[in-house]
Amino acid sequence: MHMNTAENLELPPPPLRKNSEYRLWLAGSIFRGIGTQIGAFAFPLVAYYITQDTAIAGTVAMIDGIGMALGFLPGGIIADRYDRRAQQIISAILGILTQVALVLILLSGHATWEIIAVIGALDSFRVSLLGLSGITMLKQMVPQQQLPNAFAVNEGRDSAIAIASKPLSGALLALGMAVPALIDLLGQAGSLLFSALMKEKYPPSKTPQEPKRVREDLSEGFKWISATALRREICILVIILNIGINGILGTVTLWLAENNISPAKIGFTSTGIAVGILLGSLATPIISKHLPTGKIIFLTTAFQLVGGIGVIAAGLNLTLITLSSIALGLGVAPANAGMQSYLMHITPTQMQGRVSSIIALLATGILPFASAFSGWSLKYFGGGITLTVFTAFLVFSLALILLGRKIIAIPHPDEWEENT
Repeated sequence: MHMNTAENLELPPPPLRKNSEYRLWLAGSIFRGIGTQIGAFAFPLVAYYITQDTAIAGTVAMIDGIGMALGFLPGGIIADRYDRRAQQIISAILGILTQVALVLILLSGHATWEIIAVIGALDSFRVSLLGLSGITMLKQMVPQQQLPNAFAVNEGRDSAIAIASKPLSGALLALGMAVPALIDLLGQAGSLLFSALMKEKYPPSKTPQEPKRVREDLSEGFKWISATALRREICILVIILNIGINGILGTVTLWLAENNISPAKIGFTSTGIAVGILLGSLATPIISKHLPTGKIIFLTTAFQLVGGIGVIAAGLNLTLITLSSIALGLGVAPANAGMQSYLMHITPTQMQGRVSSIIALLATGILPFASAFSGWSLKYFGGGITLTVFTAFLVFSLALILLGRKIIAIPHPDEWEENT
């Protein structure tokens, strides 16, 4: 009997745009991102305008970052033990309540930097405690070969939101210090709606897992990350890239505010990196088809270094800062998409939360102190020296890729299976 060979062929997965669960997930993340980015951009400026002191503004950013760091490890365990969509819903509800409190305090006229710092730290703790559930769901709703494109969409989404939200946040801040927080509240409400509309449940494992002690869960995650030189190098690269890029961006924002640049102009200038990230995310699917992942990470890290040097050379010239920020952003999306999608591919589904939380903690745990350093260094040494220190971390990133040789050897996505 003749058998139709077409029936034996595995059909390609439908494109992301036809994945209904993914569309709802993406819509919720867009609403959440709009609110969060508008609120996050305004937050250090609110602290500065209340105190007129960059050092205190940096301290507020440090306290906010500590709140974020404290939630990552328990958040990873929660993401690996309970349904991940339910966590998104709970996170959105708590986000709404937090922003209501912030709006009321700012409208009362009795806001102090201490109160702002506590509310910011609590909200950041909420984000890191429950926010990992969103990204860990991707592997469960997106096929392996579509992961790089899905992460590129994430980068494009975030950069497109940033392009609009930063100047908008500056303009809204000019209307009143509580207005950005109100928009953040509405964004959390949108996230709640679309998360509730999703039909599937996303348990960490298809089969019930024997409960373990917290220490055992964390130990398992750390052991997995440190098991190979490649995983260790990726973690180190993520850490130093985050310090360099976030330090540069935070320093520029406070430096411009210190020199009496209006919030609206600061917002427009800050869109430079978002434009670069958007352009990079649009190019990522094309690049990832033709180049090995490791080569992409190397080349795009070099772009980030060029951008950092450009920001130093720009001084207080807003046009040059914006152009240099575009160059800085060009490499972010392809590098992040490559590293994150590769890590997600090689990480077991039931460990996604813990691995993501540990990497997030390692990447952002030192950022609060970098923010404090930025504020104090601006006050006592000026913008040029502060920016040079953070750009040095981008130099270290490139050196790690070249000298370590493990990251640059990551193959094309089609060959990942053999490389794991």
